[in-house]
Amino acid sequence: MPDADPITLEALRFFARPQGRALLDKAAFPADSELRVQQVLRRTYPAAMCRAAVALVVLRIAAGSKLAHAGSMFFDRACLEMASRTDIARHRAARLAGQGVVADLCCGIGGELLELARAAPVFGIDIDARRVHMARLNCEALNVAPRGLAVADVTALRLRADVAYIDPARRDAAGRHGRHGAAYRPPLAFAAALHRAVPRVAIKLSPAIADEDLPADWEAEFLSAGGQCRECTLYSVPLSTGRRRATVLPAGHSLAAA
Repeated sequence: MPDADPITLEALRFFARPQGRALLDKAAFPADSELRVQQVLRRTYPAAMCRAAVALVVLRIAAGSKLAHAGSMFFDRACLEMASRTDIARHRAARLAGQGVVADLCCGIGGELLELARAAPVFGIDIDARRVHMARLNCEALNVAPRGLAVADVTALRLRADVAYIDPARRDAAGRHGRHGAAYRPPLAFAAALHRAVPRVAIKLSPAIADEDLPADWEAEFLSAGGQCRECTLYSVPLSTGRRRATVLPAGHSLAAA
């Protein structure tokens, strides 16, 4: 987490309490300047919590075009940038519905988890305790009940699930996007190898993934939403429906080809 990020684990725990929820309500005054709002709030609340509250309110406003329930959710700027759009998450959840228990690996703030939990029994895992706490708060805020949430290194687990959905980090320490799967964290090779332990695997990728990195016998579905190609999802057999698919959301128009 960047040192300047005010939305700390301490702040998230504060927001879960009645006093913290009251602060968030009072911070939601976009007509005023951020500085002015903070000056008023600091008369009653700790300065660090005021900074975090105003930062979250500003991000919630910015996230309105990406997340259906942004006004009630918890995230920081980096998490928001990495999260899938709600329409894409719903499309993916619909494809995984009815396939059994889903393990949401690298679940982050729970954007996918929220939609998966409405379609299938699911548990979420992430190595970052702060993001898992965000996911828990988001599930509570939207009245969604996954089977569980845990802080763990997904590369060290013995998975027991019917489906593994994994969203590897696609940025290096400097914040640069990696085009090749070997630069993902965990690497694409690890994610693809999950099918040895789990019958069905889905992997979220950048749409700019190098073509030579795509496994030959998996489906690659490229997803467009809001007028842009946003993501690629890999599906192993038996989830796959062909070699390549292009889908436009929210209409759901799709073209498939061998």
